Amino acid sequence: MNNSCYIYVRKSNDDGQNVEHQIQSCKQYCEQHNLKVLDIIKDEGISAYRKDYKAREGLNKILELSHNKQLDNLIIFESSRISRRMLEAQLLIAQLTENGSIIHSVTEGIINRDDDEFSDLMNSIRAFNNMHSSKQTSDRIISSKKLLAQQGRWMGGQLPLGYTVDKDNKIIVDEAQRQVVLDMFEYYLKYGNKSTQEMLKEKYDIVIKRSLSMYLDKRIYIGYPYSQEET
Repeated sequence: MNNSCYIYVRKSNDDGQNVEHQIQSCKQYCEQHNLKVLDIIKDEGISAYRKDYKAREGLNKILELSHNKQLDNLIIFESSRISRRMLEAQLLIAQLTENGSIIHSVTEGIINRDDDEFSDLMNSIRAFNNMHSSKQTSDRIISSKKLLAQQGRWMGGQLPLGYTVDKDNKIIVDEAQRQVVLDMFEYYLKYGNKSTQEMLKEKYDIVIKRSLSMYLDKRIYIGYPYSQEET
């Protein structure tokens, strides 16, 4: 077995997998197994449950290396770093295996052995557990955001123009921007999108590159609660 390897780490915003912890654990595994690390490839802030693998630049680099027969050994912290979608995980592991890449998991050992039915079975079980775990996490986050919305509290992300949050994290009108919003609506009704953008740039130094409809359509401006469900 060739002793060169690549380390791949991934962290979404939802899971608790610290990137540095993954890297250190993978490096330690490589030292213990006499594997030479050629590079560390990362995907950060990308969910492997909500988005498919095509959205991950790092993983696609891994697949390209494997396809070109440049990836003898892939080191990951655990199998969920590859994907948290059951069928996708099975497909990606099968591709890497077919290309001759050996996948080493720090917590699970070598997870792909060619022509090993038991290995395939274990990977299917792991993929199902990883997907189920992500679904539970996703459901908890959605429930938490619903509760915040019901309480009139900010759920995170970008606030609508003209609003801010108070000490209790509740959304309130930003008095400093009140006139900006009033002018924006008035100009839009009278002069349209382009003239309103020019006015905002000249008068308030606010640059809006996209259509103003992204602001005008926000239902909070007509009294609806600021929640993902409503918007």
